[in-house]
Amino acid sequence: MALERPEGQLAVIEAFLDCVFPDGDEIACMELGKVHDLQAGRLRESLADGDGHVKALAATSRGEGVTAFTENFSHSEGASNNLTDATTGMRAAALGLHAGAQLVLAHKAFTLYYYALAAAALVSGGGMAAPAVQRAFRLALDRMTNIAANAVLV
Repeated sequence: MALERPEGQLAVIEAFLDCVFPDGDEIACMELGKVHDLQAGRLRESLADGDGHVKALAATSRGEGVTAFTENFSHSEGASNNLTDATTGMRAAALGLHAGAQLVLAHKAFTLYYYALAAAALVSGGGMAAPAVQRAFRLALDRMTNIAANAVLV
């Protein structure tokens, strides 16, 4: 289950701070990343099978057609390199989805944390600190988002 905003008093804090709780689904991102990982594995297996069959053909057969086929298969723009590139692309997409899921989760967790800090400040400040709390919350949330994005993407 994805991290969600608790019902109740935090809705009041959310309305006061004019900040909507992030709506990403980190679990769906992780599952989609796993699908991409599985597809990359299947592509690797297909490539290994294809390479094995080409080597077996080259070892057991002779002729211009066999030579041309084996050269074309392993050519820089041939099937072998295309499958390798596709595998790398699928793996990169999977890593991006996993990183995105972690970023969404971090953003949600820090948002809840700052909601709690804002609520505590309002309770202890009695409402006089409301504009300062709003500004501090926005700055802190922006800073946290930038830090989390840099940590995941670098």
